[in-house]
Amino acid sequence: MARSYRSRLLMAIFFSLWASATTALAGDQPIAERGHIVMLSVGAEENPFWGGLTAVMEVAAGGLGMDVEAFYGMNAEHIEATLTEVLARDKKPDGIVFSHIPGLSMKLLEKTEARQVPTVMINSGLTGDEQSLAAQRFDYWLGQITPPDEQIGYLVGQHLLDAALAKNLTDAAGQINIIALSGAERDLPAKARNAGLRNVLNDAPQLHLLELISTDWSADSAGENLQKSLERHPNVQGIWTASGLMLAGILPALEAHGKTPGDDVVISTLGWTEGSLEAIKAGKVSADVGGHFLEGAWAAVVLYDHWQGVASNKNIIMHSPVVTIGHDQVQKYRNALRESDWARVNWEQFSRVQNPQLEEYFFAIDRLLGF
Repeated sequence: MARSYRSRLLMAIFFSLWASATTALAGDQPIAERGHIVMLSVGAEENPFWGGLTAVMEVAAGGLGMDVEAFYGMNAEHIEATLTEVLARDKKPDGIVFSHIPGLSMKLLEKTEARQVPTVMINSGLTGDEQSLAAQRFDYWLGQITPPDEQIGYLVGQHLLDAALAKNLTDAAGQINIIALSGAERDLPAKARNAGLRNVLNDAPQLHLLELISTDWSADSAGENLQKSLERHPNVQGIWTASGLMLAGILPALEAHGKTPGDDVVISTLGWTEGSLEAIKAGKVSADVGGHFLEGAWAAVVLYDHWQGVASNKNIIMHSPVVTIGHDQVQKYRNALRESDWARVNWEQFSRVQNPQLEEYFFAIDRLLGF
């Protein structure tokens, strides 16, 4: 169900850390002149990642004279039905944003193409032949902005290795035994992050994977699965996680087995959740790779440019920028994020309409935060 702009912004609990986001303004343009973006989210509104992503997207769109109507927590059937309803309105939206759903995305793009509504995919995108086919068939598929998931999986593993070596955490044979907690087995981001993990395992023979466990991405699932894994593999030195949202289950599971996170077992994760950054500050987590929560905002910039008549944005295939936060950087980033008033960001600085000298988009997190 869609909710109002301000209601959804206030309820994005991920941004309790960044409370100033709730000061977002609707903009100075008359309502009749504002653009309209529809966001179809697979995540629930209370999900810290998806709620936060949409909150910043709304602020960015508002700064560009556009509004966001978000629908949350939908499965494939609901997304298709909602998109059909939205496209049947007398006044069609000026843009659609959704994530790749295997077996359905091409059908959704056929629908937006028929109504000539520009569409951007985020977080998970088309791959291989489907990507090539979509580029050939759909003029209104502007492209996709997705995390470099394989690279992220590798970085999380590399930081885990570095942290373990720094603390001399090995078994009697000199191996660093790790348990990996991934997302849902069918999800493309989980598959790509797992591939990154396998790459770092190939590059670092000291790392020994005890078990790779699929979860539903939640803290409860991660904690329950880790408890069982620790019973099978008590001699573990590292935990690789595919999402920082899992930490609320992982940390208690380790402690219940007599482990001290950050001392006799190291953890690396991704996502920049409030909990993960706090755990880094407390010394319980070694590193967090993140920044892809900004993909909704970047999509809003692309749709704004198309709304303003820039047609050359078709088939943008790009990875969102990510940054690793460790103990030495965490306070700097937490301060910047806490103090950031997203409504005061000049989002036009990333627009190709407002900056015609830009030959391609340059989305940079440090630039956004003023570093």
